[in-house]
Amino acid sequence: ATDIASDLHWANYVELAAKFGLGACCSTPVFSSDPALLGTVAMYYRHPHEPSAHDRELIRMATHLAGIVIERARAVEQLRVAKVAAEQRAQEIAQAYDILRTTQDALNAELAGAVDYVLSLLPRPVIEQRLSADWFMTTSAQLGGDGLGYHWMDSDSFAFYLLDVSGHGVKSALLAVSIIDTLRTCGLANTDWSDPGAVLRALNRAYFLQSHDRLYFTIWYGIADFATGTLRYAGGGHPPAAIRAAQSENPTLPASGPPVGCFANAKYPTVEIALRFPTELYLFSDGVFETRRKYDRDPLASLVDFLIAPASKGRSVAEIRNRTLEHLHGSPPTDDCSVLKVSLS
Repeated sequence: ATDIASDLHWANYVELAAKFGLGACCSTPVFSSDPALLGTVAMYYRHPHEPSAHDRELIRMATHLAGIVIERARAVEQLRVAKVAAEQRAQEIAQAYDILRTTQDALNAELAGAVDYVLSLLPRPVIEQRLSADWFMTTSAQLGGDGLGYHWMDSDSFAFYLLDVSGHGVKSALLAVSIIDTLRTCGLANTDWSDPGAVLRALNRAYFLQSHDRLYFTIWYGIADFATGTLRYAGGGHPPAAIRAAQSENPTLPASGPPVGCFANAKYPTVEIALRFPTELYLFSDGVFETRRKYDRDPLASLVDFLIAPASKGRSVAEIRNRTLEHLHGSPPTDDCSVLKVSLS
């Protein structure tokens, strides 16, 4: 407005402008680099005035500098807000990490306690006149599902077994504990516990009905009868046992049944062989030979050869454990590794 007193845009503010002695106004919008409107720069004069070229250049420079200053101020504020948000987010992440670490530590402690509990259910090594039994079990990084056991059924019959539940974690471990307890207490009604095949069929009926989590297990179950000098055994999807005895025709004792809990009417035939004393039997889970798959072309055959080597006097549990784990250099195996050695004489 070159003359505020006569400019229609200033009609409502004439008296206010006169009060402050304003006669003319030259205003120019301030744009950002986008360009977006940031504001205006105005130059006021005491008397009616037509902006000169110098005035216009001064206003142009003023609006340009004002745009730079405003944009910079906004950028600084945005950075400040972003920094505050980032610091708050970092604090939230740190707090969440602390909670996660505390929870993970508690979970690890519970898992360690669960491993100790499972191991506490396993029988102690025994050395008796007619037999000895020893074992080792190394769990994987996660709580696993291996289990083993042995007990006298009467004065002449000694039952022994090793099982491997599918998967890892608490569910597999709990199922292994349940199976061990069932076998140890002969806890299934209407079962001929002197017949390994009948025992596995009873287990299959019981656990097939409970397999809501699609868990199953493999097992090798044997009964040494000192009165008759025989071994009766049955298996379900499990690696064969290795046998070391004088004039033994076959170094392994395979069984043809499927894993327990997979098929409703699965058959588990009982195999009976004559025992030649002294005899050493080795039961193991697949983790024992699978850990060496990178080193052995046929890891199962290599393990059996190691166990029954003619020059040896029978492998100790410590020797088998060392062979199984030495190449891992202290790291946990990817699967549970369990071995049960039973010596009969």
